[in-house]
Amino acid sequence: GAAAALQSAAQALTGSFLTPAAVKATLTSTGVNRSDSKSGITKPRVNLAAAIDSLGSSSTSDCFTIFNFGAATLNVSSITKPSWAMLVPPPPYSIGAGMSQEVCIEACGSCDGNPLEGNLTINSNDTDSPTITVGVHVDCPTSVPCPGDANGDGQVNFEDMTAVLTYWGSTYPGSTGPGDANHDGIVDFADITAVLTNFGVPCP
Repeated sequence: GAAAALQSAAQALTGSFLTPAAVKATLTSTGVNRSDSKSGITKPRVNLAAAIDSLGSSSTSDCFTIFNFGAATLNVSSITKPSWAMLVPPPPYSIGAGMSQEVCIEACGSCDGNPLEGNLTINSNDTDSPTITVGVHVDCPTSVPCPGDANGDGQVNFEDMTAVLTYWGSTYPGSTGPGDANHDGIVDFADITAVLTNFGVPCP
């Protein structure tokens, strides 16, 4: 049903499945409250579109929400994370009863076009689950090649001409590499032309 559809969307958008608790929390927080006129009880009705939309899309950051469904304050003392990850805002968090805390994971400048994965270990005063480990996946967009930039420093200058001469004759089948100023996989005269044509032009 809705849980299976949400899990499929989570895998497609974030690269990993949600925990059972996260599925429940997402469906609850994005549901539309409906009141039963007979019993007077108000409960959220599943809004699958809103639940999937809350997952967001792939980027150089990924966010998750810590929900406190208990009656006492939830204190998150620390979160163990991969070296490439930065948490915004950083812990600790004090989450009141019925409240939540959104936390975003940023890639800390480590994105190079390849996805980053790891685990977060959340430590709190929750008596039932004081330690919870969850997977995290951050997609990194591939950087736009800069014409004339043969050494990958984001500038086109004399150092790029040096790189072309240093790696003269190198080939990078299906890819690019040092000295390849026009990114065609071969270091040759065309790269000298690319450096001279774009000399001093700011990279995008």
